[in-house]
Amino acid sequence: MISNYLIYFFNLLPSQQIEQLSIILIFFYSLIAFCFLLVFLKFRFFDETRESWFQRFLKNI
Repeated sequence: MISNYLIYFFNLLPSQQIEQLSIILIFFYSLIAFCFLLVFLKFRFFDETRESWFQRFLKNI
């Protein structure tokens, strides 16, 4: 699947290649930002003494 995409990618025009790369970078940056948000929530709201649904969710992250 990756090799098919690479063949497709290298057959694009340079302007379309830049557009494809920017879409991929935006996707990965948004994933990383979401992961950092989850880590922030875990450290900000994690309390060992409480046992709510949100606390159990934070333990599983």
